[in-house]
Amino acid sequence: FGATTNWSDCWTNFAPESEDYNAGPYLKAAAVASFNASENDKVVTFTNGSLGNNMKFMWDFGVSASTSDTSTLQSPTYTYSDTGVYTVRLTVMSPCGDSTITQSVHVQGSVGLKEVENVGSVKIYPNPARNVANVEFELIESTSVTITMYDLSGREVKVVPSQFMMSGSNTIHIETSDLNAGMYFTRISTDRSEKTYRLIIIK
Repeated sequence: FGATTNWSDCWTNFAPESEDYNAGPYLKAAAVASFNASENDKVVTFTNGSLGNNMKFMWDFGVSASTSDTSTLQSPTYTYSDTGVYTVRLTVMSPCGDSTITQSVHVQGSVGLKEVENVGSVKIYPNPARNVANVEFELIESTSVTITMYDLSGREVKVVPSQFMMSGSNTIHIETSDLNAGMYFTRISTDRSEKTYRLIIIK
């Protein structure tokens, strides 16, 4: 290989003519798919939080009767014709490996902002966590809250059972000592909100 060989799609640059060979090229990480969604009168804005290198995207917005409910944009917007719960799939493609995630998106139509979102700010700490992770969040109104954790393949690995919590500041403690080291997605769900955050577990 010449000194100008560029492996940046998936490998670090490595020029054999100038390296001291104490370290060689290494493979970059595969893509990790992640997104959040927010709705205003059936118009859903998808915010892409995926990680990866030279990524391309394929969205399926979950409308079973349509063949045009797709997009290749990084963070698209889609207008649903009907209210309901839609299973949205995002596939992230990169030279180093692909990743797919699916989430349920609740489309409620013409309702006020307070009715759509009843979870305010969210903080997860420590992050990385070892034995316990604390999920601190603000509730705009009293409601039941469920926390679900998923691994990178989208497999559900832990559920904190639904519990009714009062409006204002709340904290839920998640026991993480039984989970393997790695990255997880932590979803905070209420009757009208869903927010997903990354959490890293270390040993």
